[in-house]
Amino acid sequence: EVVASKQKLDDIGVLRVDTGDPDLDEELRGWQRVRVGKFERRLLKIV
Repeated sequence: EVVASKQKLDDIGVLRVDTGDPDLDEELRGWQRVRVGKFERRLLKIV
């Protein structure tokens, strides 16, 4: 599960990931539901 703050997402258009594992980075790329609160998620592009 990807988690981010609402404030951070308001300031940026996309999330960038670098987990150190190229296979996991590739799996996370694309449109993902990102948890921004206890009961709230946003659909965001991860590059």
